[in-house]
Amino acid sequence: MNDRIVSYGEHPLQRLKFFQFDKSNDETLLLIHGGAWRDPNNTYNDFKDMISHIQKNQYAAKYNLIAMNYRLSPEVKHPFHLWDVLKGVQFLVQNYDIHKILIAGHSVGATLMLQLLDYNKILDTGFQILVEDLKADKSRTETDLHVPLKKERILMNEAMEKLQLRTFCFIDGIYDIVQLISEYGGPYEGFVNTAFSSPEQYGEATQLSSSTVDIGSPFSYNTHLANIRNELNLVILQSNQDELLSMRQTNLFTEYLTQKNLNFKPFVGEWGGHEHVYRHEDVANIVLDSI
Repeated sequence: MNDRIVSYGEHPLQRLKFFQFDKSNDETLLLIHGGAWRDPNNTYNDFKDMISHIQKNQYAAKYNLIAMNYRLSPEVKHPFHLWDVLKGVQFLVQNYDIHKILIAGHSVGATLMLQLLDYNKILDTGFQILVEDLKADKSRTETDLHVPLKKERILMNEAMEKLQLRTFCFIDGIYDIVQLISEYGGPYEGFVNTAFSSPEQYGEATQLSSSTVDIGSPFSYNTHLANIRNELNLVILQSNQDELLSMRQTNLFTEYLTQKNLNFKPFVGEWGGHEHVYRHEDVANIVLDSI
């Protein structure tokens, strides 16, 4: 089953693209695109080149290769992007018996990956602030939000507990949105404000700036597995030719991981601009080697 598109929800953007799939494969590489939470030009098709590079390797056939779309802003705000990623993962667990997922994401796709590591806390805070912010908007009501019900959250957690999610390849990502605004100002503040309801909400959106996520013991995902800290395989890639994101975000992330005594593998290379890095063959080879 190759190049098949599958729906994990009712919205046209709640889709998964199966570039390569065999039910006998034990492991799945899941890819999450970027695009500032809002650009319709960034889709699961961003990864065609990466997948083509990976498939040249003789070992590639042992992996399912799947990429994901998710709803965009301004139609939805945080944390609905994260909720969609979780729904897509839940769908794979429940419908395709996929339990070992290796994940790579570019730009805000990397942000969503980071959020996955504390998804319950980030969902809780994100939805709470979103509801409070939109209550002040007289044109919107809480019922417009369609916040996931308690039953949906329980089913989500049951699916995630069946999942082995160990390898994370972060590609030219955004890890601290507060510092992103501090560095770039107005132009970036515009797309951030489209994706988030308030500065408070994006301040709580990732572990690096959050006051509510338990930063003393990252990360909370899969805490029922005793050795999760030791088993995490965190790979961080950054093109030094990226014209939209300097090394600051990557440096902030690696400093955070170092402070928390978490191991990681950093890679920096001349892999082109922001929308080229994930197409570069060297990046594809690092991702394949990492998984």
